[in-house]
Amino acid sequence: MILFKAHCNTLLRREIKTTQHMVSGQSFVRSALSDVRLGMGTTFWRSMNSNVKINNKFHMGVYGILLKDASILLVKKARGPYTGKLDLPGGKPEHGETPEQTLEREIIEETGVEAHASKLFDNYSTVAEQHMDDNTQDRIHHLGMIYMVLAYDDKALIQDMEAEDSLGAQWYCMANLTATMLSPFAHKVINDLGNAPKK
Repeated sequence: MILFKAHCNTLLRREIKTTQHMVSGQSFVRSALSDVRLGMGTTFWRSMNSNVKINNKFHMGVYGILLKDASILLVKKARGPYTGKLDLPGGKPEHGETPEQTLEREIIEETGVEAHASKLFDNYSTVAEQHMDDNTQDRIHHLGMIYMVLAYDDKALIQDMEAEDSLGAQWYCMANLTATMLSPFAHKVINDLGNAPKK
């Protein structure tokens, strides 16, 4: 029994010595507390998580709802927290633009479609998180003015492009869309139109 306790104490000392690690460039020490009873050892670990820098950002944009029968026009996002997801065409205003001017410019830039008339549908707000690297994360408060486009010309629809924000646009049957395919704004619009996306 004495030899067993001595062996356990040696292992414990080794254990404590080897619990210093480097995580994300910062050193932390895991503290080991051992209780050796009746030849059985139990180790409890306490660890301090590495710090992640959170950048709080604000983004405001103007977005359009374009409908054709049971389909909605969506763009595939090329960047940002919704990369790869389907989103409403639109974006942030340029200096001096009205919301309607922003809407028309953004829709033609991202889809090739000309918007001729629109009216305000709703205002949406959401918070999205974007992982930048191991130590940084952006938390983006996204505010959107959502317009219903009442008249448009889609003869020049661009299905494939390599623009800054859009990889192209397509008409999607709303009944076939799932929640995981959509950005938060696109999901909410389809929901508010009475076509809840599949889970």
